[in-house]
Amino acid sequence: MLSLCHMEMLSKKVCSSSALHKNSITRTIQQLAFSKPHQQPFHPFTTSTSQVSTMLTPQQVQDLEIVPNMFPSVDSIDQGDGFSMEILYNNEKVSYGSKMTPSQVKHEPTVHITVKDLNKYQPGHFFTLIMSDPDAPSRRDPKCREWLHWIKANMKINNDGSVSMKEVSNVADYMGSAPPKGTGYHRYVFSLFYHVGKLVHLKEHHWGPSNESRACFLASQFAKNHHMHDPVAIGCFEASHE
Repeated sequence: MLSLCHMEMLSKKVCSSSALHKNSITRTIQQLAFSKPHQQPFHPFTTSTSQVSTMLTPQQVQDLEIVPNMFPSVDSIDQGDGFSMEILYNNEKVSYGSKMTPSQVKHEPTVHITVKDLNKYQPGHFFTLIMSDPDAPSRRDPKCREWLHWIKANMKINNDGSVSMKEVSNVADYMGSAPPKGTGYHRYVFSLFYHVGKLVHLKEHHWGPSNESRACFLASQFAKNHHMHDPVAIGCFEASHE
């Protein structure tokens, strides 16, 4: 049996150990409270241009109100399974949410189209690309909808799925964006149409750079007049006055 003296000494040791443990916990809490949080190196979010598509999804087309402002439905839009399309201004790819300045889009962009499904989009058939602004002179008052900016017609599909630009007709010379001051952002829409036969009786450079007949152009009506259906792909960027 422990003596009274031994019991007293043991009690002091336990109390001393408990006090040390409490002090250790207190110091740890204080260090956590007053120390600076550990920060991971900041890496801004970046997306490789190869991962971003110019081709809008049907939902994106509706979000941008291209349907119904320009076309009645999204039923004909390819999901990217049949072909791919890229439109670039000095290596800056047009994609969903793109905001560009008039100076960035002053010159004609580069267009790349590659067919994946040659049963659906057959060799010897064609694509025609139209760029227009449905917000002329402003999105609030689009009385000149659409303003024509470019028609690149008769891009021929080759046997290997590449699309030739050799015999393309620039029916409307390229015109960069030029939104009037105070009219906010305009949508500049690229509509790609697929057609079996070559478009004929189209005068090269029919629309010059300053031709007022560019106003009130309708891509859907142009397609109908030339026996084309609704667009198979749509791209878009937005720009405001600078």
